[in-house]
Amino acid sequence: MAFLSALALAEMAVADGVPATAADAVRRPLAQKVQLNKLALSPEIKDMLREGVSMPLVARSAAQSSDEGVVSATLTVKLLADGSMRLESVKPLVAQKKSVLSPAAIQALRQAAGRVFSPSGELSISADEHLQLDMMAMRVDLFLDPAGFAIDQAHLRESVLQAPSSAALSSVLKYSFNGYSSRNQGRGHSSAYLTFDDTTSLGVDHVNVMGSAYLDDAASDQSVTLDRLMYERDIDGKRLALGMVDGWNLQSLGNVSTLNGKRMYGFSYGNASQTLKLDASQSLNPIDVYLPATGEVRIKREGRLLNTQRLGMGNHRLDTSLLQAGVYDVEVEVLIAGQVQSRRVYRVNKPVGGSSLRDGLNWQVWGGASEAMSRYEGNGAQVDEGGAYRSLFGLSVGALWHGMDWNLTLYQNDKTTVQEGFASWQLSDAVRASLQNLFASDGTRRRVGTLNLALPRGIGGVWLTSERGEQGRRLNFYARDYDSVGANFNLRGWGVDAGSLNLSHDRDLSTGYRYMRSDYSRQMYNGKWGSAQLQLGASRNLNGKTRDQQYYAMMTFNLAIDGNFSVGMSHRDGGDTLDLSASKSFEDSVIDDAGVNASISREGAEGQSSSFGAYVGFNGRYGQGNVSVDAEQDSRSASVNMQGGLAWGAGALAAGGGQDEAGIVVDVPETPDGALEAVLNEQTYRLLQGRNWIALPAYNTYHFYVRDAESGKASYDVSETDHEYTLYPGNVVRVTPKVKQMVTVFGQLAAADGSPLRHVTVRNHIGQAQTDEQGNFAIDVDQHHPEVSVEPDAAERFRVSLDLKHAGATAWLGKIVYGRDPQRVYAPLREDEG
Repeated sequence: MAFLSALALAEMAVADGVPATAADAVRRPLAQKVQLNKLALSPEIKDMLREGVSMPLVARSAAQSSDEGVVSATLTVKLLADGSMRLESVKPLVAQKKSVLSPAAIQALRQAAGRVFSPSGELSISADEHLQLDMMAMRVDLFLDPAGFAIDQAHLRESVLQAPSSAALSSVLKYSFNGYSSRNQGRGHSSAYLTFDDTTSLGVDHVNVMGSAYLDDAASDQSVTLDRLMYERDIDGKRLALGMVDGWNLQSLGNVSTLNGKRMYGFSYGNASQTLKLDASQSLNPIDVYLPATGEVRIKREGRLLNTQRLGMGNHRLDTSLLQAGVYDVEVEVLIAGQVQSRRVYRVNKPVGGSSLRDGLNWQVWGGASEAMSRYEGNGAQVDEGGAYRSLFGLSVGALWHGMDWNLTLYQNDKTTVQEGFASWQLSDAVRASLQNLFASDGTRRRVGTLNLALPRGIGGVWLTSERGEQGRRLNFYARDYDSVGANFNLRGWGVDAGSLNLSHDRDLSTGYRYMRSDYSRQMYNGKWGSAQLQLGASRNLNGKTRDQQYYAMMTFNLAIDGNFSVGMSHRDGGDTLDLSASKSFEDSVIDDAGVNASISREGAEGQSSSFGAYVGFNGRYGQGNVSVDAEQDSRSASVNMQGGLAWGAGALAAGGGQDEAGIVVDVPETPDGALEAVLNEQTYRLLQGRNWIALPAYNTYHFYVRDAESGKASYDVSETDHEYTLYPGNVVRVTPKVKQMVTVFGQLAAADGSPLRHVTVRNHIGQAQTDEQGNFAIDVDQHHPEVSVEPDAAERFRVSLDLKHAGATAWLGKIVYGRDPQRVYAPLREDEG
């Protein structure tokens, strides 16, 4: 393309005196209207143009003369027999993030394919938009009105997840095991519980199977249950699920509090989808601006500058994530070259805490049947309905409306009509209120109100919750009258941090139960040796005539050696307990952390008792969890919990400790453990030699690459790993990076008489270097190809073999004398030889 442009410019003779030099063409800001039939072209150039030439399409603002443009497409232009130029084809660059063409502009361009440019090089594609062919610069300019530019996609509140990166059959199995064994006064007891959750996928479509196995030797209970067998398809903002499901899989928009079946068989369909990605930090009301050239956008509120953003030409959606939450008006100014081009008022709507609801109406239709459990009548009598099935059908909707977040569920459950609703308002920057209700045709009622108040100057907050309920005739629903109030305070003032205080009071009016709690904490020391934290607390339980009071005080020391030590004292009903504990964490090890604890208790005249415990947390290639043991006088117990995953797909079987339903298999060649690390969306994962399984949450896109862990022991060059992967449930992708261990070799080249070889070229298959005035050089060498060639002059060359088997990131070879020991293999010098 560059060759053709230069050649054309060199051979063009323009009758109207337009300069025909390459430099003039580069400086020319806009397309030149040159009569095409007045261009004198050589036969070679004409032949190339007749075959069709690719040119960049530069989008420009028709509203304002500007030297700026954005390459937005590639056009193919062909020379016809009569000397005119025809637009052959259009290839939009739709992947650009800035100032790409709008769908309407792209469609107009494609419809213009096959049309001929005018003698002056113009081609109209709409009433306000036209093309201008510039043969001097070998490009085509597209002059657009503001609507012709697409909105910058960087700060959209809603976006739809793209198709999965893996379309092949794959499977991810997650498991969790918990077990314990105890012995008390000669009697033993063991129990174990295993859960499994497998997702098998074929691209978007996947089947989820979840179940559990339970063993208890004391109760002689052994059981295996299947809890879920569900087919799911979630794509382009729509989700379908059917099979044996649980409550969340049945619907996820609103509350459904009366489902009490053992198993549910049903379906769910709606636009409550995980493929619709929501950025809750962005305003519900977007702020879209148009810039005719690169400039600045200023956001002001009541004359006060809130934010400044510098943007290129085109339509842009402003980033509102840095603006404060609330509903308020802002003034937006667009400045080009320091001059205000436009000024407009926009409404910002950012709910406190964000919202998981999409714009518009969110809905789900669901239904099926549930296997009934035993239920209780109003008089307390138990009714066994085992084996019976109850019909179930419902509709759930939700939306955001004028700062109110609401959802509503209407459903029929076993001949009982139920309505459940929820609404939450941000009444001011400091006050948020919410209401929740339930009404059923059998008389079941529930009303819940919550109020949250943020205190001024960030000193804390107060919250209040009140619930009232009534038991119905049919539904197995527990109604209660319950109140809860609490507060938290940050005790800061006059430059002194006095700690934090938390208070709460709960009461159940139907049972007479009351619970009061207070906690105080303060950091007493923070310095080079670590930190020290003081914690004080008290709690009081009142249940009828029964009272239970507890007090505790604890000092925790977090040491600078990744360890901590704590000592605490508690008091409860005449008994006192002294508790001591210590723990330490480890890096780059299978063991994550380990700790021990001991406690001594004294309860009045009953004497003194002591207990001891220890635990180890681990995170290995095939799973993660912890093991603990405890001992107290005549009782002993040991427990273990472990979780992990097993993935199959892309021709690989891999295991790991993650508990997510998708992921990436990374095959690492022969490198030491921890020498390489994977980076996914800026989060790092340590890689071991061999096969690694990185479990990741599904319905996300990950930017993935492998890099040198920068441990300092060795240096590696990693290639062919930088990709983006979109993962759906059950998806497994496999990556095999190409790794070269790099050693930076230092040395000195000298002639036979000892004089330095100056400015001599040193080469290998990676690159080259040159010696300085003293003959010194430095060059990177692949450890698997430990050889360099030296070229003292154009007629001579000799090779230097290197022994780098035990080299680290760098190696010093010492002096290499040209002409001496041509077969010598140079090994790095030891430090005492240096």
